[in-house]
Amino acid sequence: MTIHSTGKKAYTVVVAPAEVDIASSNALRDDLERAIQGGNPWVIADLSNVEFIDSTGLGAILAAHHLAEQYGGTLVVVGPAERTQKLLTITQIDRVLDIYPTVEDVPEP
Repeated sequence: MTIHSTGKKAYTVVVAPAEVDIASSNALRDDLERAIQGGNPWVIADLSNVEFIDSTGLGAILAAHHLAEQYGGTLVVVGPAERTQKLLTITQIDRVLDIYPTVEDVPEP
């Protein structure tokens, strides 16, 4: 995973790997938590590279969203592919998380 700050936004961006499953979801959760607890609770989970995500990956994202709220911020999702977006819709996670096509589309907090 990649964690970086974006100069345009007040967010820290965490880029997810191509596969977010039982083997990689703990690393994603750790990276998201580290970004949130590192002093900036405004985090973007960039899913633009994700080709596959399972329930453990969705759980990691939801847990990070709740943690960000506890720290006074939020977690938003950007760039989900059509397949990932369908999963977010079917599971109704799209009702909990704000989802945007790109980082540039995320409004400032």
